[in-house]
Amino acid sequence: ATVTWDPVFQIIDIELKGSTIRLQIGANFASVAGKKVILQAVPVVLKGTTMVPIRFISEAFGAQVVWTAATQGIDITYPKP
Repeated sequence: ATVTWDPVFQIIDIELKGSTIRLQIGANFASVAGKKVILQAVPVVLKGTTMVPIRFISEAFGAQVVWTAATQGIDITYPKP
């Protein structure tokens, strides 16, 4: 994926194979292929690092996300099997 950052408006654009996701720091919604989608977790900047909702991004691009409680680990498989 290609990620671009707009520091003025704090917007993150992520493009993968013609699909685009747009997120904004502090906003509870994203744009996926031009359609507004409500987020469960908002993007934030913590100590200079931008944190984004990785499950949302992964699934929006067609990946499978599996949470393993025992190890508190996440497996992301792209493309989804």
